[in-house]
Amino acid sequence: MTLHSVGLTAWKQHLAWDANDLEIDGKKTHGIIDEMELPYGRWTTDMTKCVSLAKGAGIVPRGFLGAEGLTEDDDDTWFDLMDLYNLDPDQVDLELVRKVLAAGIEQSRKIVDFDDMLYMPVITGVAFDKQDVVFLDEAQDVNGIQAEIVSRMLRPAMECSCASHYDHEGSVKWIACGGGRRLAPVPARWNLSPHSRWKECQN
Repeated sequence: MTLHSVGLTAWKQHLAWDANDLEIDGKKTHGIIDEMELPYGRWTTDMTKCVSLAKGAGIVPRGFLGAEGLTEDDDDTWFDLMDLYNLDPDQVDLELVRKVLAAGIEQSRKIVDFDDMLYMPVITGVAFDKQDVVFLDEAQDVNGIQAEIVSRMLRPAMECSCASHYDHEGSVKWIACGGGRRLAPVPARWNLSPHSRWKECQN
């Protein structure tokens, strides 16, 4: 199974009967932007990327009720994210990005994109099906929201311990999570929540 399928299943279980009307639309963010009817050139490609990256980092717009982010919504957090992914801050209007992100959350009972499949169940505290062991492939590509899902998938009695395999360039290729001693480092860019059991396993 993929983390997207895990997240979507959890979100649909949370929605219950409403899940029958749930639509998956990869262009959801573009639809929200179109509805805002902004002047030509006001919205940039980097801003679209920021919305997606914010979901991956677990950022919830400040003041938004009913959802809890993995990290604070402050300008430094956004600038760090833009720096990490080589986006131009001069091309990003953070207040507009926050508005689009908030609108996306509000629409997520009816329509989700692929980022929402991971983002929505985490920020709303939805329960995940529990596992004794989670095998995480291509761990070098995991972001904060995905790492948080892995943490919440483990049964309460299990530590978020893991063994890892590195490629010839030193990148983590996979992590197996379950009971036992932790052998792999946890990348700082995962931005885990204070409640994540990955925190307990760090050196």
